[in-house]
Amino acid sequence: MTAAEILRAARDPSFWRDKTKLAIGAGPNAAWSAPPAEGERSRLREEGWARIERIVPVDITNALAAGIRALHEANIPTPLVYVFDEPWQLAAGLLPTFDALVGAEAHVVRDIWAWLVPVGSRGWAPHRGVPDDIRDAHGGPSVINVWMALTDVTEQSACMNVVPIGRSNSIALPVPAGSLIAWNANVLHWGGAMEAGPPRISLSFTLQTMGARPTLGRGAIPTFEDRLDLAADMLVTYANVAGIASHDAWLEWARLWRGMRNARQ
Repeated sequence: MTAAEILRAARDPSFWRDKTKLAIGAGPNAAWSAPPAEGERSRLREEGWARIERIVPVDITNALAAGIRALHEANIPTPLVYVFDEPWQLAAGLLPTFDALVGAEAHVVRDIWAWLVPVGSRGWAPHRGVPDDIRDAHGGPSVINVWMALTDVTEQSACMNVVPIGRSNSIALPVPAGSLIAWNANVLHWGGAMEAGPPRISLSFTLQTMGARPTLGRGAIPTFEDRLDLAADMLVTYANVAGIASHDAWLEWARLWRGMRNARQ
């Protein structure tokens, strides 16, 4: 498809429903809510990272992984999974855990991504989400990156690596599907090499407890158009680090969509 064809098609929810078994317009899912995870809060504050294994039910992770896989097979960038309801239902269900981790009301900001990392590839290179110190007087971060494993992740299948606060050496963080890893956005982190096994599939959210970043509303389910806006913003923002070619039709769509939105505003 050309960027112009995508521009016409993408605004129609049926275009997306035909690609996966995920939903658009189903609304919030009140049937599932993750438990608080008080025990990891101190490690997030003191070492800059936290890990909670198997917090998300397998049916949810399987559905999201299948949706991301279907988009990848259709040559659609995987962050477009956020066009569907399920990632936002997941974020809403995880609010008790998010709040417990940060010790305050956590708000999801406009910063998301989803990955499918095949054998022979690797996760994103070492980077920090925020360069300036965002810790409070007690060491608690005001901006937190949350990464969700939708498939089992080992040290041979591109697991996350972080450099804890106060240390110079990194640690690898393999986790089973349905697990959450969170880190202070100042912490250096990266995805490892994908050496063996099925593709590593994951997605992320960024949280803040205070600050100037625009939020998506506490526990809110964004509208379909808001999701397209966000996906377009993310494709443009992370095109280089994600290795998206400048002539990619979906990246061209994202630029066109943003231009049309700005003109409307």
